[in-house]
Amino acid sequence: LAYSMPTLPSNYALAPFFTQESSTSVTDQNSPEVFKQNVQIALDQVARIHELARSGLNGMQNAYQVGNSPAQTEADLIALDLALHTLADFLKTTDVGAYPLL
Repeated sequence: LAYSMPTLPSNYALAPFFTQESSTSVTDQNSPEVFKQNVQIALDQVARIHELARSGLNGMQNAYQVGNSPAQTEADLIALDLALHTLADFLKTTDVGAYPLL
C-alpha cells in the first residue's frame, strides 16, 4: 500500500450546526439522514484503518524477508496513526462515537 493521507468527504461537518441548503430548506446536522451518512463515513474510515493495520502487521512480520520495504511499513504505520486520530476526531465531533455500534 502506498502512503496516503486519510481524507474526509466534502460533506463532513466539524460542528453540528444548521446549514442552509437552499433558500427554503434547512438541514439539521443531527437528523437521522445525516447520522446515517456519518455512520457510513465512520465505517469507511474503519475499513481504511483495517487495511493499514494489516499492511503494517504484514510488514513487521516479514521484516527480514527479501523484497520487504521498511520504509513502506513505516509509512503504513504513520498513516495508521493519522487515520486513528482522524477517526477519533470524527466520532467526537459528529457524536457518532456517543452511540454503541455493534
